[in-house]
Amino acid sequence: MNNENITYCVKDNDLDGYDESELENSELAQLINEFEQMHSAATNNANLYNEDDIMSEMQNYELNFTIKQLLIICDYYGITKQAKNADYGSKARTMKKSDIISLIMMFERNIDNIEVVMKRKELWYYLDSLKADKIMKKFVLW
Repeated sequence: MNNENITYCVKDNDLDGYDESELENSELAQLINEFEQMHSAATNNANLYNEDDIMSEMQNYELNFTIKQLLIICDYYGITKQAKNADYGSKARTMKKSDIISLIMMFERNIDNIEVVMKRKELWYYLDSLKADKIMKKFVLW
C-alpha cells in the first residue's frame, strides 16, 4: 500500500489582490459580530418569543382538540392519576377545558418532561398520518 500525502491549493480569481489572512480574519470577525448580534437579539426577545409560543400552543389546543382528546393527552402524561399535586392541581377529569390546557402546558413546559412530550407528539403525528390514509384508517380504533 502506497501512502502519499496530497497537497493542493485553490485560488479564487475574484479575490486577487487580497491577502488571504486579512480576508479570513475579516470574514471571521464579521461572522463573530453577526453571531453576537443574533445572540443579543435572541436574549432580548426570549421572553416575548416564549410568551408568543405558549399562547399559540394554547390556542392550538383550544381550537383543534376536544376535551376527550385533551384527557387522552393527560392520560399519556400520567397527569390524571394525580389527585392533588402541588405542581399540577386537581384531577384533570374534573376540570374545565381551559384548565386542562393549562395543566398540559405546565407539564409540557417542564424541562424534565421534554422526552415524554417529544415522544407523545411524534406518536400523535403517526396516528394522524394513519387516520388520514384511506386504507389504514380502518385499522385505527381511536
